Amino acid sequence: MKEFTFTLFAIVNGIGAASGLLYEQDKLKIVSDDSEVLYVYDLKEEVLAKISLREDGKLIELQEKALKPDYESITRLENEILIFGSGSSPNRNILAKIKDAKPNSVEITPLDEFYDKLRKVTGVGEEDFNIEGAIAKRDLLLLFNRGNGPNAKNGIFRIKNWQASENIEIEFIPIQLPVIADVPFGFTDAIQVGEEVYFLASAETGGSTYHDGEVLGSIIGILDGKTFELKTTKQITNKHKLEGIVLYEKTEDSFVFLLCEDPDDGGSNAKLFKLELKI
Repeated sequence: MKEFTFTLFAIVNGIGAASGLLYEQDKLKIVSDDSEVLYVYDLKEEVLAKISLREDGKLIELQEKALKPDYESITRLENEILIFGSGSSPNRNILAKIKDAKPNSVEITPLDEFYDKLRKVTGVGEEDFNIEGAIAKRDLLLLFNRGNGPNAKNGIFRIKNWQASENIEIEFIPIQLPVIADVPFGFTDAIQVGEEVYFLASAETGGSTYHDGEVLGSIIGILDGKTFELKTTKQITNKHKLEGIVLYEKTEDSFVFLLCEDPDDGGSNAKLFKLELKI
């Protein structure tokens, strides 16, 4: 990977534990793993709007750890936004959908059976199951499992025909990432850019999908979009746990990404970073 620059882009007051990003029409859509809210930040006007991720419409911005759905992944599929819970505890088996036709309301779908099937077919146990990134297509869903459980099951659930009731094909593709201070990096988000997958991964002590540990840094990496062969990785910080990535712009010689941080400090000021990679 060629040279890069990593700088602070903005601080958005009113958001804690930012965990996923979507960039559309000069607006950043941000999910937080502590809340049941989709935040919409207008980059030009610097105004923050909020959409409830509950069918009762309540804006719960700091949910108890034992009750939170742990929204870690946001992606777009055609005319709707999909927001996945991590599945790292039973109440986190959930999918929130927001349709373009109804941008201020949400449809909640339980994923208990779906996540259970993923675990049974692949052998990834509950203690290792922790979805942190998603790439959705009509007939293919990629879910990125963070390997911060006791057995370090870092990899990709590849689900073909994922929206069908029959003929679903499931496989788990292990991805071995670098290690720092005897702690492996694990996926925290991913996006498709052309024929490649760009991902973030963080290293955190503790070996738990539920409890937080000491952050040792974050990397960016590239996978082949078809074979999922690991092409390259680069550590971009030794102190930030970066949990969301989105393509912001493309120039003649670089990709510019926006990244968000989950500092696990209980604060409510989300730091957004800009990462420019030479290509």
